[in-house]
Amino acid sequence: MTNDFLWKKLEISDLSILKSFYENYEFSSCDFNPVNTILFAKKYSTSICSKNGILYRFLNSKDKTRNGFLFPVFENLKNDRIKESLEEIIENARLFKTEPSLVLIDENQKKIFDDFLHTNSSFKIFWESDDGNSDYIYKREKLVSLSGKKLQKKKNHINQFLRKYENDCDFSFIESDSFNSECKKKIQQVYSEWKENHLASFSENITEDLLIEENALNIALENFKLFDFKALVLSVKNKSVAFSLGNKINSSFFDVIFEKSVQDFAKDGSYAVINKKFADSVKEPFLNREEDLNIPGLRKAKLSYQPEIILKKYSGRIIKI
Repeated sequence: MTNDFLWKKLEISDLSILKSFYENYEFSSCDFNPVNTILFAKKYSTSICSKNGILYRFLNSKDKTRNGFLFPVFENLKNDRIKESLEEIIENARLFKTEPSLVLIDENQKKIFDDFLHTNSSFKIFWESDDGNSDYIYKREKLVSLSGKKLQKKKNHINQFLRKYENDCDFSFIESDSFNSECKKKIQQVYSEWKENHLASFSENITEDLLIEENALNIALENFKLFDFKALVLSVKNKSVAFSLGNKINSSFFDVIFEKSVQDFAKDGSYAVINKKFADSVKEPFLNREEDLNIPGLRKAKLSYQPEIILKKYSGRIIKI
């Protein structure tokens, strides 16, 4: 286990620290993907600290459902370690001038705390949830086969796209050893055109979230090999029109972090095409396609693929009695 250290802002150089702590778990949440944590560290002003072999992660966010402490990471899930971590969170909440709160605690992590609380009456945790933070998790084989009546519309979208572009479209599957400047350029071109399409539908010039996402994508592309990413780029007549990009959380779960398409091709079914093709190109049995952030259109799209699991997440206010 890594040596202990005081609170510090999370940086790319901390990837090995996160991996050394995370490797003992098989959690499926995208918030337990060390790469994802780093990409959006600026957005949530993420800080980390290691004390007595426990890793603490604090998000200092404007969003109250994401302002607090993530699941404390330690090697053995023993009650004395849970008790120690809760006491440390209460103490460090004073340092950050905030309430002692847990955030983005998935259902499996919540159960660990609840089991502890059943045997220890010195703490209470008052739980709340926000559906916008739930992760959508799919069986890879279902995203590839699209079998069943409920997914017939997706097949229709794909067939519609292929009828129109089959002789002109090409797929580039990119792994860390095949990534180069040309791959980077293709992905950035898609994102740039997607952004123009997106902004055209809004009256404001640009949103803060869009700037943060673009920054996260640029960090991802600059560190593609380090983060062991996989990507798929869809091109039509040598024009890059859609891409998916992500990396594995662990041996069972793959995190799809970015997926974008140029609007004109999205109307013809490019999202359905690249979703299926990307699922077919990864090895992990489950794909985590992350949360919908309470965006109605995004929720509708994610539900339309019939998720295997909608992984609920909780925030919890801690009280020591």
